[in-house]
Amino acid sequence: MNAVRKYQQSNNVTQAANIPEPMRQIPAWMGVIFEEKPDGKLNKPPCRIKGGRARKADKTNPKNHCTFAEAAAALEAGVVDAIGFVFTAGDPCTVVDLDGVLNDGELDADAADIVADFETYWEISCSSTGLHAVVLGEKPGTRCRKGNVEIYDGRSGARFMVMTGNVLGDRKTVRNCQGELDALYKRLFPEPKRKIDDRASISHDLEDTELLERARASRTGTKFCKLFDRGDTSSYESHSSADFALINTLIFWTGGDAERIERLFEQSALYRPRGKHRGYVARSVKSCLERYSGSYYQPRAVREQPEPKQEDILAPYLALLADPSQWKGQKEATAYKAYAALFLMAVEDGVATGKEQDVLRIGADVRRLAERCGANRVTLQRSTLPYLWKERKLIEWRPGKGRQAGEFILKKQKLTPEATNKGKHTTVYTFIGSTQSESLNALAQLIRMRSGVSRTGETRKPQDPETATRQDKIRELGKFETVSRLGPVAMFCLVVLIGSKRGLPLPEIAERTGRRKDNIRRVMRKLVDAGISEESHGDFFTLASDFWKAYKQSLIKTGIRRAEVRQKQAHDRERRDRDARLAGKPRKKISKKVIDMDARRREKGDREAKRRQFMEHQDEDTLTPQQMEEKLQEVLMDNYDHMVAECMERLGKRRKKEGAS
Repeated sequence: MNAVRKYQQSNNVTQAANIPEPMRQIPAWMGVIFEEKPDGKLNKPPCRIKGGRARKADKTNPKNHCTFAEAAAALEAGVVDAIGFVFTAGDPCTVVDLDGVLNDGELDADAADIVADFETYWEISCSSTGLHAVVLGEKPGTRCRKGNVEIYDGRSGARFMVMTGNVLGDRKTVRNCQGELDALYKRLFPEPKRKIDDRASISHDLEDTELLERARASRTGTKFCKLFDRGDTSSYESHSSADFALINTLIFWTGGDAERIERLFEQSALYRPRGKHRGYVARSVKSCLERYSGSYYQPRAVREQPEPKQEDILAPYLALLADPSQWKGQKEATAYKAYAALFLMAVEDGVATGKEQDVLRIGADVRRLAERCGANRVTLQRSTLPYLWKERKLIEWRPGKGRQAGEFILKKQKLTPEATNKGKHTTVYTFIGSTQSESLNALAQLIRMRSGVSRTGETRKPQDPETATRQDKIRELGKFETVSRLGPVAMFCLVVLIGSKRGLPLPEIAERTGRRKDNIRRVMRKLVDAGISEESHGDFFTLASDFWKAYKQSLIKTGIRRAEVRQKQAHDRERRDRDARLAGKPRKKISKKVIDMDARRREKGDREAKRRQFMEHQDEDTLTPQQMEEKLQEVLMDNYDHMVAECMERLGKRRKKEGAS
């Protein structure tokens, strides 16, 4: 029996008439439509009541609240299953919530003591196993729960409580119990005894990335990764308990730096930007710092290294290429690939010039650049390179003449605070690999990605019509298969995923790439289908363990490898024609009357391939006499070719023997 049906069949019906009068006067009521959680428990989401209808709504928005009369009328009409009250900062009330203290109507001893201390309104909860007390008074601290006892109010953020009106005994009046509230809070949350550390504190200025890596590599690294990287709360009673566990860990690693703890927590998978009140992270950090009694992380002294003689001139270029959000627009994908290819060529055989050796100069023609970045030569000449030169002002271009190659100059780039990981919001983008060489190799592979579709001659054998899928049916015999390539957006998604060691949620991928979330979701599905990426849980993506192998297979399947070979062959022909023209040799002009035999051979080959595909997938009983004769002739010709090959081989061996003798 599910939780909703179990509640409906219980006798715990809401008694609206017993709800205290002071609470009825406050228009902070909402309805509840019960749902069942995945774990089988009862979910009680707040719902807005308006016009005789109810729908889920934000409890923190006063526009979603209604009067008690409207809520009671909706309950009476069956629009909602129950009603509840929203406690806000302006309310003088505090709630004492006891979970699981009633067993077949019997109250356990500890709960009985609390009930006896508070002479105020008490009611039985929806589950019939818990109790709620509403008192006039202010919660003395920031902590809320210990065991099955929780104390909360609306001062730290709106709290919603389902009201049943099922009064415990004769406790129907809300009373002032400030003294009892202070005593219960002190008993539940005693002041911790601080440890005295006589050692001198050692402040450290480790960057966030290095600090997180040390936390992951520590003895408690498995627990830290489970909370920080994956957001796994399965070992804790609630999401809030997991939040506090992670915050306490961050307190140790950051030395109690509240601002840094908040910043790091907001980078974790536990952070909930939606569904929580504003400032909940700051309040949680403050609460944990107040009761923290442990020690702080003190890194071992590191031998001071001499400052480098000069700044690594490649770092600013890598930082720009590792941030796809700076490459948004219609021309930006091809511009990114071209700029990355120029950077790679500069690393391989470029020259550093300028006063501070901070300008990269490369000698190359446009054809070589087109082959390196996987783009069309004409597109580069007419659109991409002028865009990088005159609009983005990232390069300077001096086109070549004759046999003289052109010259490209990559202008000096500056590292921003975000790229150096010293800003308030840490956004470090690095390519995979512990060395710069591995980063460059990864970049070289990523820019091979192309857009568009590819036609292949591969077809599947016909399937049983009853079991064939729609994809099988649309692949007709004798027709080429069209395969869609992953495209440049997939390239940008891989850039940010490779830079993340733990994976990224979909909204963060969209933010880092600067693309719309719906486009990113569609592209990530393609990457998952290709075996390059994996979706560990809802909209959280990581790279597959063998993603490079899957990526290279995708390049072959989508025809990119074949396109690269054809492009190089075409460029070689163009270079030969250019050299011949410069040498004074007239280029052969083909008359219109002359038949293009190459085109004829290609057409004949295509027809023959289609005919072979058709013949291979047909039964002999369904062939016409002419088709049977063609098939027989084909077999005879294959046998004849085989016989001729054997004869030529024997003849060659005989000639070798005669020559040796």
